[in-house]
Amino acid sequence: MLIGIANENEFYAAYYLDAILTEDLKTIASEVGTNQEPPSQALGRLRGDYFRLKTRTQTINIDKTEILGQQRQFFRQVLEVLGYQWEPGLKWLDNDTLLPILAEVRQSSGMPNLWVLEGFNPTGEPLDILSLEFDPIQGQDFPEFRVDRSPENWLNSTLEDIVTDVVFGQNEPPAGCY
Repeated sequence: MLIGIANENEFYAAYYLDAILTEDLKTIASEVGTNQEPPSQALGRLRGDYFRLKTRTQTINIDKTEILGQQRQFFRQVLEVLGYQWEPGLKWLDNDTLLPILAEVRQSSGMPNLWVLEGFNPTGEPLDILSLEFDPIQGQDFPEFRVDRSPENWLNSTLEDIVTDVVFGQNEPPAGCY
């Protein structure tokens, strides 16, 4: 039995949880090695950076571009701790628009497996990340990104709408989005 894992509605077979997943997790844990800091501790070290960023975003009269830059520095640290490569870029979508992403993981076949999207909250107020709207400054580092090439309601779409309708509506969508 795995502590902290709940098998809701018997989604996974008991054999899978007891035998296969347990062994897979042991293998992954041994691959981390004894010389590397566990990701949980590395993420814990970032808490000071997180609270500094949070405090900074709540400062009155701070430029949104500056907030975005600081947020991206923090996101880069988080992604690296989790083992992802920081690779900001643009993805052409089936509707002939571009979507800024922060990282991508591909399958061995070259198909997208995971896209890391950026939620930008310039106010610092606590919000559900999926309720955030796309801001044009998120594409400013990419000369080929133009807001006028976006769907009519792109700038009024929440991250949830973009992920659900646009990203997962692709002919060959990634398996997941963060």
